[in-house]
Amino acid sequence: MNDESKEFYFKYGLLPNIEAWRSGDQLLLLNVVANGGMIKAVFEDSMEKLFKDEKEAFMIRPSPSGRRRVVRITRSGAELVEVLPVTKSQQGQADEEGTIPLA
Repeated sequence: MNDESKEFYFKYGLLPNIEAWRSGDQLLLLNVVANGGMIKAVFEDSMEKLFKDEKEAFMIRPSPSGRRRVVRITRSGAELVEVLPVTKSQQGQADEEGTIPLA
């Protein structure tokens, strides 16, 4: 996707239409399913085989408290890029423990 679509997705957690997913050359992963602590192996396998022409991919991952974090994935590993601000709807839904529901 392109920069504009990526920023929109990071801000709102959705895209305005299906074409936005194909709007540029940036790879964004929606979900990664991995057994136990195997997520690193899944990332490595995906980047080497499925996305061998890509230098990096991004995804939004929840923190233990429910905050949304942007993670950058490369062949050398993953790194936290940004912790996204809490949306107004998340602020209104925070429970007594202060956790934020996942969007």
